[in-house]
Amino acid sequence: MTDFERTVQAIKDLDKIPSVQEWNKIAIQYNFLSTYTLRVITNMNFVSFCKSIRIRKSNF
Repeated sequence: MTDFERTVQAIKDLDKIPSVQEWNKIAIQYNFLSTYTLRVITNMNFVSFCKSIRIRKSNF
């Protein structure tokens, strides 16, 4: 599993969308991708990215 896939799964497993600051703390602690890195990879801000992957999760 890639770092991106691990990060996406971790975000999906959370009960709510964390703030940028909360996520960056989690990312450092568990070696996930930071909000800045996710923005560069996806060209989306963090909250929009989280919403998009959580919507896809609920559609399945």
